Amino acid sequence: MAIIQGMGFPCTRNNDKDGKPNTFFSFKSEGHDVIASVVTGTTLYLFSRYTNDLKVTSERLNKWNANEILSTAYMDDDGTILIGAPIVVVDGVTEEHIRSLVTEFGDTIPRFLRFLRETPTPQKP
Repeated sequence: MAIIQGMGFPCTRNNDKDGKPNTFFSFKSEGHDVIASVVTGTTLYLFSRYTNDLKVTSERLNKWNANEILSTAYMDDDGTILIGAPIVVVDGVTEEHIRSLVTEFGDTIPRFLRFLRETPTPQKP
């Protein structure tokens, strides 16, 4: 969280129902809400959520995943679209590398949203 704050992104971290700090925090990147969740002691997962107003199909999301290596898109059980990217932080990972991955994810979101709005090319029978 300190690294992301140091990049100029104000972060918000609330407490859980027991008053302990949550294992996730949020910030805005390029105007988009991003949640950073501590998955394990060595992995931080960045993701952003969107309602499926465009009625995007799982097949469409799979086309994104087939062409992208640094992010994954999926739909949860209630139809919400998510795009996410892991940041594995183990011995030897520099702050510069983490900043680079956070920046890359922030740059990916607008590209992903444009992809969702594009009309898919009809497949030939």
